[in-house]
Amino acid sequence: MGSPADQIHTLPASDRSSLPYRFFPAEAERHRGSLVYVHGIQSHGGWYVETAEALALRGFAVYLPDRRGSGVSRQPRGWFRDRGQLVDDLRRFVDLARGEGDRPTFVVGGCWGARPAITYALESQDVLAGLVLVCPALKAKVDLTLPEKLEVVGAAAVRPRHPVRIPLEPELFTSNPRWLAYIRDDPLSLRHVTASFYFRQARWDRWLARQTGLMLPLLVLQSGRDEIVDVEGVRAWFARQESTSKRFVLYPEFEHILDFEDERERYWDDLSGWLEEVAEVREREASRA
Repeated sequence: MGSPADQIHTLPASDRSSLPYRFFPAEAERHRGSLVYVHGIQSHGGWYVETAEALALRGFAVYLPDRRGSGVSRQPRGWFRDRGQLVDDLRRFVDLARGEGDRPTFVVGGCWGARPAITYALESQDVLAGLVLVCPALKAKVDLTLPEKLEVVGAAAVRPRHPVRIPLEPELFTSNPRWLAYIRDDPLSLRHVTASFYFRQARWDRWLARQTGLMLPLLVLQSGRDEIVDVEGVRAWFARQESTSKRFVLYPEFEHILDFEDERERYWDDLSGWLEEVAEVREREASRA
């Protein structure tokens, strides 16, 4: 039998399509909770396999979906119907994770994946134990050119599946030679999305910018040398959230993908440590109820 990284499972979506994912069960004796990790725009679950393995060893079961239209998904590449569809996809994975028992369940949103992660969390704050955002692309440094933006506007209504490039080069993610080669050679990386993808993203971003109502425990893990995300913009968003249990961790020398750093054990320890803290608080509250 292959490792969890090699095994692709599927979960039925509300439209009866199949949602692919990898699953990493927690060490049975240390099982503290479960999490669903939502990846970024160009990546897929395969980029985060080593992080999932590390968290599973630390006691947290991990679900790594490939967003519809990315990775090994058989849905149209770089396309989604509306934000509600992606949030519903995430909801199904959370329900799957919660089916493991009464242990706490978390959502982790990386880069572009912060959008569905935050939106789901706002709707389901009584369901999740906490929300983690890793270098969330709530305000980006990179952008389309003006001609490309005009192309998106012109095509969104009449040619919604017209392909438009993703303006991300491998060097923006990391300078680690091993992972640079991985990104360049990855046949599953998403290089283009549809015009409607960008159009819906823009509307989604305007909506997200107005939201301040996250009340559940919140952790933001942010690289300091991020060439994709506007770090100060993320700080400002974080400061506006109403949660009384929130933490912002900055890694000054890390680049955008924390998972690709030589010293990523620090990131894994910070993440798993926070998950354990939140799980312990919930256990104490449950024992007093």
